[in-house]
Amino acid sequence: MAESVSSVALTSGRSSSIQVKARSRAQNRPEGWSFEPFLALVGLDGSRLPVAWDDPLEVLSREGEADDSIVVMRAKPTARVVRVTVRGVSVADLPIPASESAVEVVLRSLGAAPTGGQS
Repeated sequence: MAESVSSVALTSGRSSSIQVKARSRAQNRPEGWSFEPFLALVGLDGSRLPVAWDDPLEVLSREGEADDSIVVMRAKPTARVVRVTVRGVSVADLPIPASESAVEVVLRSLGAAPTGGQS
């Protein structure tokens, strides 16, 4: 089963957008994994406000690939775990200033990777 994002690095640039670097890992399986990282601002009351990605996600590791907002982790022949690191930037128009926000990345639409072989 895929695990939720294990670490998120948050940096607030000159604009009010949020730059997120997130790392995910999952048990290796023949069909691989696909998921959509969902960005949310977390309020003091625990509520979550969805935030759109400004640009397509960028995969920083060789073990994955991105197609707009969907990330794919392919199966590996001998590994027990597959990992992927992605980077994304939120839209600049945030309901809460980036400097005053907590951020959460949740994996949605979890499923098998599209067919296409192992990495």
